[in-house]
Amino acid sequence: MEKEILTTFEAAKYCHVHPGTIKNWIKNENLKAFKTPGGHRRIYKRDLDLFLKENNIPLIYPSKSLRKRVLIIDNDYLVRESISKALLRRMEYFEIAAAANGFEGGELLVTFKPDLVIMDMALPGVDIVETCRHIKSSPHQEETMVLILDGSSDSPQKKLLEKESDGILSKPIDIGKLCFEVEKLLGFKKAK
Repeated sequence: MEKEILTTFEAAKYCHVHPGTIKNWIKNENLKAFKTPGGHRRIYKRDLDLFLKENNIPLIYPSKSLRKRVLIIDNDYLVRESISKALLRRMEYFEIAAAANGFEGGELLVTFKPDLVIMDMALPGVDIVETCRHIKSSPHQEETMVLILDGSSDSPQKKLLEKESDGILSKPIDIGKLCFEVEKLLGFKKAK
């Protein structure tokens, strides 16, 4: 649930401006705000949204409710962590969840409702082709994209996965390539 009342720092982060800019907008009476008993300024989010709209100030990134959700399923902690950090460092318009195994991943598919699943092809005890088919055929997940991380040079499953998934990237992961592919799949970049 998004906050209804923002601090000047939260408002600045939301608008992608310096906190001093927010304070100037308030000081010049361009942006409505109120003070707490402690003298701190607070802004209703609806007032901030109205101010941005009236002044034709675009938001660079979508609000939290419009952010894309990415689920990373890999039994290697370092892989999960490096992908998470790379995506968050590159863009603020992601919400990320991570799972260490197929069971946790299955739970998060239901509760987190990802737009994209990045999944290791070699998850222990998981039929990756069948998992892709299940995700793509589920009525609540038919729009979910699936990106497979493949550590093998040639696998009999690879041909099937090319049909069932939305993309396959080789391990070791090239983070730049991964970020580009994620952006492309989620519609942030045009395919080449």
